Amino acid sequence: MMFGTPMHKIEDQLLEAAHFLHVPAQFVLFNSEIIAVFGAKETVNGRTHFVQQGQGLDLGHLRESHLAYIRVTRDEISAAEGTAQLQKLIKAPPVYSKPWLLLFAFTAGFAICPMGFSGSWLDALMAGLMSTMLVSFQLWIFKGVLFIGIFEMTIVILNSFIARLLNSLGGHIFCYSAISSAGVVLILPGFYVLQGSLELASKNFATGSTKLVYAIIYALSLGFCLTLGSDIAFGVDDPIRKYNYVLQGCYRDPSWEWYLKPVGPLWLFGLAPLFIFSLASINGQFWRTRNILIEVVFGCAAFAANYAGNHYIYDRGDVVSAIGATVVGILGTILGHWYPEDALPSMIPGVLVLLPAGLTVVGGLSENIIGSQSTIMTWLSSGLRMVQVTIGITVGLFASTCVVYAFTSLSKRNKNKSTAF
Repeated sequence: MMFGTPMHKIEDQLLEAAHFLHVPAQFVLFNSEIIAVFGAKETVNGRTHFVQQGQGLDLGHLRESHLAYIRVTRDEISAAEGTAQLQKLIKAPPVYSKPWLLLFAFTAGFAICPMGFSGSWLDALMAGLMSTMLVSFQLWIFKGVLFIGIFEMTIVILNSFIARLLNSLGGHIFCYSAISSAGVVLILPGFYVLQGSLELASKNFATGSTKLVYAIIYALSLGFCLTLGSDIAFGVDDPIRKYNYVLQGCYRDPSWEWYLKPVGPLWLFGLAPLFIFSLASINGQFWRTRNILIEVVFGCAAFAANYAGNHYIYDRGDVVSAIGATVVGILGTILGHWYPEDALPSMIPGVLVLLPAGLTVVGGLSENIIGSQSTIMTWLSSGLRMVQVTIGITVGLFASTCVVYAFTSLSKRNKNKSTAF
């Protein structure tokens, strides 16, 4: 739970470990709690343990924890050695120091702005600074339990406020929608979408539906905060209030310099791996490993599928996201047959890149609209865009399982070997 394992996989692993150790046990799992009852069903002398742990994400430790479980159940190491390895992972310090996290945050925001939201190089620079500000606030200011829930709202409002002020500068050289959307990519609920989808695929409706509903409500909140930040900028800046029009989309004058124009498609071959590498590093994957290469390849495949789908299917974020999710799901399931400990960590960056890539198809997270009637519709549409992409990712992950099991022999093999889902 601390490292990001879906709840249905935790339940399967606990049951299999108890069976392997010949310990009669029953487990009840909720979103952040586990109730474990040890003892035979027909006796009343069982021992009950209650474990509470918030959901986290650490790609490197996720792989190592699953590898320890595999080694114990295959009798390669003892249960005591496996427990010692898990304790070591729990107490291990972060893979990267805070300056490295700030650098990865900058490169992630810098890369996703042109590749995901049609920003210019100048927009990418500002989006990178916004993303760095987000992570710095997360590391130093909003790090206590008291600020849970306040952090996201505050940083999104501030991000939208600054992006609107930049957009109001002479000549409209800054694109509001590109900067404001790219600046908050690191706090999009892509991981909750993945977990909820996998839970529903395993018919674990209690935890799966809860995570998906949370992602939807979170998306609506993001849309509201983006609109609120923009409205505050209109309220405090007198010149902005006197505008006769507000641009929708990104204005690009043909006479502008190259750094003020959209990035060419060839640059995506460098920007996509840079973003996925930064995203995986922020989420705990060490760069000197084979796994980060697999994660970059899977993520690039998902983004390429999204990009191709966007080229042929217009304004259908659900369909385009489903295509990308199907690709990454197929790759993850096939990889899980040979390397079960690598399957899920390798899929996560690919799914996380689907959320901003899918939002591109339906206009990004924010729009350049103002008005008494359109203000409410703006933040509602921002949340509904996220819902649309979420549904596409869920359907795509379902479809990938059907494709792999229908056209390969993996379903006939040992089920423990294919553990992507």
